This record gives sequence, structure tokens and C-alpha cells, in this order.
Amino acid sequence: MQPRGTLSAHPNPAAAPRRSDVASTTLSWTFTDAAVVEVRVGSADGPCLTRALAAGSTQTGDWVTDGLTFYLQDTLGFSPVQTGLAFLPMMPMIMLTSSLASTRLLPRFGPRALIVGGMLLAMAGMLLFARVSVDSSYVVHVLPGLIVSGLGMGLIFAPAMNTATAGVAGADAGVASAMVNTSQQVGGSIGTALLNTLSASAVSSYLASRQPNPAVIAEASVHGYTTAFWWSAGIFLLGAVVTGIVLRRGVPEVDPAAEPVLAH
Repeated sequence: MQPRGTLSAHPNPAAAPRRSDVASTTLSWTFTDAAVVEVRVGSADGPCLTRALAAGSTQTGDWVTDGLTFYLQDTLGFSPVQTGLAFLPMMPMIMLTSSLASTRLLPRFGPRALIVGGMLLAMAGMLLFARVSVDSSYVVHVLPGLIVSGLGMGLIFAPAMNTATAGVAGADAGVASAMVNTSQQVGGSIGTALLNTLSASAVSSYLASRQPNPAVIAEASVHGYTTAFWWSAGIFLLGAVVTGIVLRRGVPEVDPAAEPVLAH
């Protein structure tokens, strides 16, 4: 398994995996973000159109973090320090599954099983977050979602990046790396804007038929959060389906003669 941040250059270009592998794993890496990035790269059999469908990945976690932050502070009354500490249980889960995926699971099962499983776990985490209400407690309604979604995102991060940057010819190293990074950034921005819009629209619709008062406004805010969590769950499910279709089955073959090439 190659170190993160490197690309394998194949002395024999015909032995290198197709560029569609880069596209399909980049799709997984940023599959919750709603953007399409296309780039042409050369291959042994001519130019190949690789497409990264950044429509909903772990970058949905960007909005989840924002939404939960507002919920914890504005609804549950957490201080900024308490809110930061509340997110800590998620980090060990990501670290645990990322490490296991890279060192033990990926060489045995391949990327498709891990990424699809990770997206389904992340979807389950979103569904747990969708249960929150004005009177919810952190331990019962927020903590389980942080743990489950953290486990799922850890299964997505390492396998997606590893597979997206594996087996790329040296001449295409820069393009492939730029494609992955661009998909992350563009997808994350669009995904956050989309979910914020859905949340704000849900709040407006909730208030339109009610007389505003502090209690109703608080309920409207939570309704906006839960609406976005439901959408996030659906996007993760879509990501799991598309990833299961696009990614190849089994463990990718690695050319033992490949040399690492720095990705810029």
C-alpha cells in the first residue's frame, strides 16, 4: 500500500488501471457535495474522459458540523467550549476505522465494500441526527449519531483517497491529484450551500403557517436542521448505490514494478 500523497507510476502504461478508477473513487471521496468535475487525461488507448460526480460525500460532514454546532449552542444551550468537546467522540471513531481500513481491510476486501459500507453507516448517523428535537439530550440523541457517522466516514476517507490516486501514470499524476482535490473543495462548498438552502427553506415554511414566538422559532430552527439531516441521509444512500455500481469489485491489482510519484 502506497503512502498517502503519492501516486504510482507504471513503467508499462498498458498495465496502469483505467482513469475511470480515479473518477469513481473521487466520486466516493466527495459524494455528498453536488458538483460534477470533468477532466481529460491521456492514456495508453487515447484520451479518456474521467468524471468525478461530487454529489454527496463525506463533505456533507461540513454541513453536519455546522448544523450540529448551531443546534448544540442555540437549542441545547452549549457554550462554544462545550460544543467543541461534544464533537470529540467522533474523532477517535474516524481514526479507528481509517487506520483499520488502510492497513487491514482495504488489502483484503477492496475499496467498494468499504466505501459503500462507510456511506451506509454515515447515512445511519444522519438518520440518528434527524431524531433531535427542542428537548433532546446530547447523550441520547446526538452522541450515537456522532459515533456511527464517525465510523462510516473513516471507512470512506482512506480507501477513497488511496484508490483514487493509485495506479496513475507519472505523466498524469498532477492531473489526477488536482482532480481529487478540486472535487473535494468544489463539492464541499456546493454541498454546504445546498443543505443550508434546504434548511433555511424548511424554517421559512414552518414559520409561514404559525404565529412566531420564541418557542415556535426554536422549533422551526430544529425543523430546518432535521430536514437537512434527512436530505443528507438520502444523499449518502445515493452515494452508496452509485459507488456500488461504479467501483470495481475485489482488491485492485498493484504493479510491483510501480514507482512512487509525488502528487502536487
